[in-house]
Amino acid sequence: MRKPILLSVLFAVSGCGVDARDPTVGDDGKGPVDPMSSAAIIINPSALEAHVVGDHAVTSDFTATLVTPDGRQEDVTHEVTFSLADARFGSFTGTQLTVTGQGAGETRVVATLGAQSGSTPVSVYVTGTRTDENLAFAPALFANAKPAHGCEPAIAYPDNHTLVPANLGTLDVHWNDSINDLYRVHVTNHYVDLTYYAKGKALEIAEDWSKFETSHSRMTIEVTGIDSAAPSVKCTAEPRIIDVTHEAARGAVYFWSTDWLARAQGLSGQDIMRFDLAKPNVAPTPMFTDANRPATCVGCHALSRDGARIAMTMGGGAGVGSVIDLPTNRQLMPSGANAPRWSTAVFNHDGQKLIAVQDGQMRLITATGGETLATIDNTPGMIAGNPELSPDGTKLVNVESTGADDWAFGNASIVTRSFDNRTNTFGTIQMLIPFDATAGVQSYYPSWSPDGQWLAITRSPNGNSYANIDATIWVVKADGSVPAIELGTTKGLTDSWARWMPSKNTLDDETVYFLTFSSTRPFGTRIPDGGLAQIWVTPFFPSRAMAGADATGPAHRAPFQSMFASNHNAQWTTSVVSSK
Repeated sequence: MRKPILLSVLFAVSGCGVDARDPTVGDDGKGPVDPMSSAAIIINPSALEAHVVGDHAVTSDFTATLVTPDGRQEDVTHEVTFSLADARFGSFTGTQLTVTGQGAGETRVVATLGAQSGSTPVSVYVTGTRTDENLAFAPALFANAKPAHGCEPAIAYPDNHTLVPANLGTLDVHWNDSINDLYRVHVTNHYVDLTYYAKGKALEIAEDWSKFETSHSRMTIEVTGIDSAAPSVKCTAEPRIIDVTHEAARGAVYFWSTDWLARAQGLSGQDIMRFDLAKPNVAPTPMFTDANRPATCVGCHALSRDGARIAMTMGGGAGVGSVIDLPTNRQLMPSGANAPRWSTAVFNHDGQKLIAVQDGQMRLITATGGETLATIDNTPGMIAGNPELSPDGTKLVNVESTGADDWAFGNASIVTRSFDNRTNTFGTIQMLIPFDATAGVQSYYPSWSPDGQWLAITRSPNGNSYANIDATIWVVKADGSVPAIELGTTKGLTDSWARWMPSKNTLDDETVYFLTFSSTRPFGTRIPDGGLAQIWVTPFFPSRAMAGADATGPAHRAPFQSMFASNHNAQWTTSVVSSK
């Protein structure tokens, strides 16, 4: 480890109250002031660099000196409380810091004395090798082999310049290779340098992900292959760059899952699963337990923005409508003959009302009883579906079509109108994306961006919109001022059900929003032929879209889901609210 830099740095802090030891009178003569109000705490060492090698923790002792405005100095090392701004980097025992290497990057040591505090930066670098006892020979083989060409593995996942949230939790690396049987995977960024040795053609970076999360730096992945039977040469694939956002993504997702493995074991295998982004290492859990699982099939679901309420249908699509208050696990809709029915529904901004669709007709109803507050007109000759209200609750977007179903469209267009939540009234219908009769292209499944400026939509050739294999994902400016922009999707993969994650992220100070969508595309070497609907995540850069530049990037598979399940219709909330 490089010797810490022992420079004294003065950090100005502010206090409050009157110091009884040395009261003075302010310049205005109006009373006493606190002579400690502009005192400072000096922390030593400052600008500490900690190099954690091979998972061996690094320790460093700290001191603290209080300096008053008149220049008086006092050793307060044993009076202050030392802590780290980010506890993932390590912890203090008294005055000694232990850096564990679980976090890498930049944090700060903080010394607190009453209402006053000072801080100093700490940089943590982590270097290590990951292998098991069966591959103890591998490092020497790679060290002695000469670089060559023509035998490189082909990285199958992730794509180059994939952007992931800092709190992704785990990252898969897959490759194809018919020559080699032993691999070195070198993963680095500015603060982390880790080398993995593996058999097979896939590696999951899970236990080490916290280091990449805290360092918020671009990652480089190199995969090198060697034939262990003739280990004289090694071949390295072209490196892959993975970008990481500057902050963690926030929110919770509720998605429909059909687990064929569970069904083969005699279990239900059909659930609304929920996952909290704040807990990336905690697997998704079923929304219903065996004790409160509905006896009938659950249809399309929608969540209130805060995650406190869920609306769904019992008995499949167009079934009996149900709204459950999750904190109390209380049913808010009447049952029996008075029960409302709908195929799809959406909450207003505060979760007190629903726009529900039945037989192509939208109604505004109360979320606590289902009473009709307003009937919402359609364009003559059209039926409505897929209502979505803007985050501020002032605009409604929905699908209009000439089809027979309000959940499986034909000739579908996207329309908008204003909404006044106070008076329960709606403005004039405005066409946003008309059905393209010449090209035979329809648009549906609209979803508002967190800032209310953009809409994600699904487009497909005319016909049945539901699970259309040739569907693709697009983004359009909500006021129609920017033409629809296709994201990184491909026909033939059933790319559908795009939904925005609720938080804004940044990359190099540029705003980015993530969208999730369902796709049957291949997942590297784990689902090499595709065909199983999984939830994928893709970025969208608003400033690039406004400038007419490429506004998206490669998609990555959401790592929280099962590879034995068909997953779709991901609905996002700001948090997970558990039922009693």
